[in-house]
Amino acid sequence: LDLSNNHLSGAVPDNGSFSMFTPVSFANNLRLCGPVTGHPCPGAPPFSPPPPYIPPPPAPEAGGSSTTGAIAGGVAAGAALLFAAPAVLFAWWRRRKPQEYFFDVPAEEDPEVHLGQLKRFSLRELQVATDGFSNKNILGRGGFGKVYKGRLADGTLVAVKRLKEERTPGGELQFQTEVEMISMAVHRNLLRLRGFCMTPTERLLVYPYMANGSVASCLRERPPNEPPLDWPTRKRIALGSARGLSYLHDHCDPKIIHRDVKAANILLDEEFEAVVGDFGLAKL
Repeated sequence: LDLSNNHLSGAVPDNGSFSMFTPVSFANNLRLCGPVTGHPCPGAPPFSPPPPYIPPPPAPEAGGSSTTGAIAGGVAAGAALLFAAPAVLFAWWRRRKPQEYFFDVPAEEDPEVHLGQLKRFSLRELQVATDGFSNKNILGRGGFGKVYKGRLADGTLVAVKRLKEERTPGGELQFQTEVEMISMAVHRNLLRLRGFCMTPTERLLVYPYMANGSVASCLRERPPNEPPLDWPTRKRIALGSARGLSYLHDHCDPKIIHRDVKAANILLDEEFEAVVGDFGLAKL
């Protein structure tokens, strides 16, 4: 209770509840007197101020040594968990992470392996798609091998390039590296690699099927009853080819030099949009 600054007067007893008050409680009441106020009343003997308050020492806790031991044990357990957790998480991640197999496996056990959007086909799957690489499905021949028309199990039409056999030491790893490099070149005017197949005896690349063939076939092998390509279409084909080559040479990372630019390697989709193909194959 604070009674300060109230212009009170009189003697304040020092017993009962008043003994719990301090002089601060009666500050600026000059007419009050008594031991509690710090001002002696007239005619009363002088009094000494109360001794300062000294808090009692804290009582010792029972089982102090056991508490200290528990704390030390908790710290040790936490440190052990901190060091063990990364190892446990790494082991769990390794078990869940799908393994990527790039090297040769028997055709009978060749698994499907996906490298991002790039798929590894089994040799059997491509043999079925092309009717055993039948001559009737040949779309073209080039310096790197033959190209076959194929139909996958889901009905998708593809072009399968069967590369010529040139086995060299370390060729499998080089082939894989080049395939991954080609798959990273993505542009509307570049032929997108869909997948590949690699066995001890075969190396094949799988591309989308281009319905209108190549520029060479449209210019030289067009049926007599079909009109020739008009000039606006030819201009669009030329500009699309230039955009694709510009991306390969100037903007692709890493840059790819085509090395074999010709009309047979400029393919045409359903809308006669130019798509540059066979880039990077000089190193395969």
